[in-house]
Amino acid sequence: MDQRVMEGAEPFRFEGSEIGVLVSHGFTGTTQSVRPLGEALAEEGFTVMGPRLEGHGTSMEDHANSTASDWISSIEAGLNWLHQRTSQTFFVGLSMGGMFALYFAARYPDGIRGIVRGGHQPRDLVRRVGVDLAQRATESALEVVEVDAFQQAQAQERHEPRNPQPAPGLTR
Repeated sequence: MDQRVMEGAEPFRFEGSEIGVLVSHGFTGTTQSVRPLGEALAEEGFTVMGPRLEGHGTSMEDHANSTASDWISSIEAGLNWLHQRTSQTFFVGLSMGGMFALYFAARYPDGIRGIVRGGHQPRDLVRRVGVDLAQRATESALEVVEVDAFQQAQAQERHEPRNPQPAPGLTR
């Protein structure tokens, strides 16, 4: 497909440490929705890739003609870029991107160290997510970390400790 990409909806890449993080937007979204998360993770030193899913950020016609296979190919290209530069890769997915995080963790269990799925991604959570990823990079098992950003933001406002837990039955 010959797609004209909206300004600001382009894929993004930030070179950093040996720990890579792929950040995926959701259905009908663009990289604009996850760029602040990617930038903040890059500020923490991670190597970050934010692919634009095929058919997203262009036109309704392009979107209607794109398929899940196209979206998977977009993410695979991003993962390949990260694997060429990093020794460990994590996958952070927003909305449908979270579904792809699960898909790729199951498909490539040796290539994805851990995932974070979120429904929203307010910037105040980014540094804590980054710290969690850095801690998990030293562990040997894949962990699935469920992040409900709204609850986490509420907990921070009430000064409650944050304690994300692996999803039951999915920790290897």
